[in-house]
Amino acid sequence: MICFIKKGDLRDSLVLASAFGSRHGSHWDDAGFVSDIESRTKILILQVKSFYWMFNKETEYALRGLVYIQRQNFAGYRPGIDEIAREIEAPRFYTAKILQRLVKMDFLISVKGRGGGFYFDSRKPDLTLKELVLTTEGSKTLTHCGFGFRQCNSENPCPLHEKYIPLREALDQLLSTVTIQSLAIKSGTAK
Repeated sequence: MICFIKKGDLRDSLVLASAFGSRHGSHWDDAGFVSDIESRTKILILQVKSFYWMFNKETEYALRGLVYIQRQNFAGYRPGIDEIAREIEAPRFYTAKILQRLVKMDFLISVKGRGGGFYFDSRKPDLTLKELVLTTEGSKTLTHCGFGFRQCNSENPCPLHEKYIPLREALDQLLSTVTIQSLAIKSGTAK
C-alpha cells in the first residue's frame, strides 16, 4: 500500500495513491509512506487539479466575497453585486445567488437602491470560517473519511485514518478561530 504526494506545485497537482485490500500489515513510515506486506491490492490514483480541493466553489466564492465586503465596510462603503463579482473574479449570477443565501442565513445585510449594497451588522459577533463552511458545505468537511468510506472509525479505519484525523482536527481548529473580519484586516485596505 503506497500513499504519496507528488512533488511540485500543489495548486497544479496533488496525487494520492492508495491501495484497497487487507489492512493487516500496513503501517506509515517516517516519510509519510504506507507499506503493505500483502501486495495483492488494487491501486487507486486520485489527482486533484486545484489547491482548493477541500472546499467547493460556493464556499470559495462566499469566502472571497465576504472578505471583500468586510474590507469595503471597514472603509465605510457597501459594495454592490457587480463590483463584488468583478473583484472576486466570480460569475455575477452565481455570486448573487450565494450572497442572497448568506443574507437569508443572516450573515449579511443587503439594501437595494441608491446607497445600498451588502454589509455586515457591526452589532453581531465576528463570523467564523466554520460557520460559513458548515452553511455552504454541511458538516462533511469536518467529519468525512479522507478516503471517502462511509464506515470509517477507530474500530474500522481506512488506510489514511491515523494521519487524516489530526489534519481534520487542525482544520476544525483553524476554521473555528479564524473570522471573515480577521481575514479582511489581514488582506489590506479597501480599493
